[in-house]
Amino acid sequence: MYIPLFIHSYFSLLRGLNSPTQIIEKAKSFNMSACALTDINSMAGCVEFYKKAKDQNIKPIIGLLATLENFSTILLIALNESGYKSLLKINSRINSSTNFKYNQNYLDIDYLKKLDISHIVCITGHEGSSLYTELVEDFKIKEENLVGVHIKKLLDLFQDNLYIELQFSEDNKLSKEIKKEYIKI
Repeated sequence: MYIPLFIHSYFSLLRGLNSPTQIIEKAKSFNMSACALTDINSMAGCVEFYKKAKDQNIKPIIGLLATLENFSTILLIALNESGYKSLLKINSRINSSTNFKYNQNYLDIDYLKKLDISHIVCITGHEGSSLYTELVEDFKIKEENLVGVHIKKLLDLFQDNLYIELQFSEDNKLSKEIKKEYIKI
């Protein structure tokens, strides 16, 4: 069964409309066996989401769409309770008072080196992701292989838990070129 991983609640400001409870109710109406909540830089709704999912006999998938320094994103999904705890630390870091003091509401990817992220899956490749952003920049400048550097860094961090998402339409020339590059990677 298809399980969408990019579901944002109203805790993703201006990106989601429904409450975590409403998301689970809709998943139940579609007879889904699992459902994800991956708000942008926020895990504020995950407890409500988890409880409602368990009440409805739906497997809750907890994640976080983390914004990076260059305003691109990576999708992080907890595999278990240890992954969930690491996601909470990442979420706290993104939303720390230090970040807000300097108007920097993003994740410094090097911070992940300090954590046990072996129980987190990282997905990149979606439009707006760090991989997509750097690949577009690579097409523009052609001076250095930014994508190789980016993938190497993510592979070093996530190893076998790194996935590249393919979802681009064929009617866009840039999307076609990026899809070809993803397949090479």
